[in-house]
Amino acid sequence: MNPYRAILCGALVVLLLAGADSEAARDFAAAGDKVSTPFTAHATQRSYSLWTFRRGDGGGGFGRMFEKRTTSTEVETFHNRATGTANGDTYMYTRAFSGTSGFWTIPRPSANIWHHICIVYEAVAGSLPTIHVDGIPQTVTALSTTSGSPNTNTDAYVIGGRGNDNLRAWDGRLAEFAIWNALLTASECQALARGASPNTIRRQSLVGYWPLWGVSSPEPGLPGGTATPTGTTAARHAPVGPYVRAR
Repeated sequence: MNPYRAILCGALVVLLLAGADSEAARDFAAAGDKVSTPFTAHATQRSYSLWTFRRGDGGGGFGRMFEKRTTSTEVETFHNRATGTANGDTYMYTRAFSGTSGFWTIPRPSANIWHHICIVYEAVAGSLPTIHVDGIPQTVTALSTTSGSPNTNTDAYVIGGRGNDNLRAWDGRLAEFAIWNALLTASECQALARGASPNTIRRQSLVGYWPLWGVSSPEPGLPGGTATPTGTTAARHAPVGPYVRAR
């Protein structure tokens, strides 16, 4: 059997034996909570998918859902901005450029419930990201117009916290973080929001996928390499396969 398929099938068997109500996501609740992936690659075309459950604002009001930084300057992040902070009551996606970096916000979805986020972005000067929440395209507010070329680093993606220190932890649950080297379509984002697994969407371009099942440490990358949880706990999973059938 293909090693990739063997890992995936084994993990699914564990989850199915445990039942659909098993603890199978990651909960982030304190400074230092994060999941560190080994994935360091860049690409001009990128799409991101993740399920989010916000309980509070997170560290400093700016809880991270993901960012690309462990030791150097961050080049990409998606995070909360609390009410009362600059450009607050929003979620912000950022991408660093050599000239003017990009900062884009969307209205914050409601707290204490699972929401699906899909970010589609081509890292070229002047372009705007497309962001879907629960399959619905959002009004994206541009706080700047990018110029120059996209910055890069050799750091890995970190889920649920800021990679270079113990600050900016997410306050809530995260699951099903996936990365594609492609620009997903609106229909593909909607399928993910309906509960489709990232493994069923544009498989040839899927370069990183961490279900964050919460039942093992390290967390399997399917693909993307195994990720290391720090300080997180298991939590109920998001409404996504194998727990639900895509509609």
